[in-house]
Amino acid sequence: MVTVLLPLFFVVTGLRVRVGLLDRQELWLLALVLLAVAIAGKWLGAAGAARFTGFTPRESAAIGALMNTRGLTELIVLSIGLELGVVTPALFTMLVLMALVTTFMAGPLLRLIDPRGTLGVQPEEELAVARPVTPEPARAPDRSVLVAPQDAKSLDWLIALARPLARGRPPRAVVLARLLVPAR
Repeated sequence: MVTVLLPLFFVVTGLRVRVGLLDRQELWLLALVLLAVAIAGKWLGAAGAARFTGFTPRESAAIGALMNTRGLTELIVLSIGLELGVVTPALFTMLVLMALVTTFMAGPLLRLIDPRGTLGVQPEEELAVARPVTPEPARAPDRSVLVAPQDAKSLDWLIALARPLARGRPPRAVVLARLLVPAR
């Protein structure tokens, strides 16, 4: 379902983008200013927070580059804003272009920040060192003790009575049931 609907969403969003609306120099300048503010705000904010919490400058720059991507979430919000009339078609186009540029620039920026790939680990390497965990299958109790009080006053003493019975051999599960009186 997702393999059909997600690409379809991107197609519908792409069809709403009208680059022809950016027909004046001022609009392209505004689009570049939006792009610069978006990159600086998110990248510097994420990198600054990472640096403040003790990451190295290179790690902080990588976190900033990863957090700078926008993609699907922003496109959903922009589409809703366009439908509600909160965002004009020209601003929608500018912001979609900004989302695309910031998303596409993440990979090259990460390669520039970490050319040898020392900050990340390949999934195959992680899987190779991980030891397989084989949990023991839980054994279902052979018998159970059913506690079904008629009112809340008798619940405590019924559970107190059921606990020692459940500890016997073989061990039993205590099942608590609530009785509901039908309307008719």
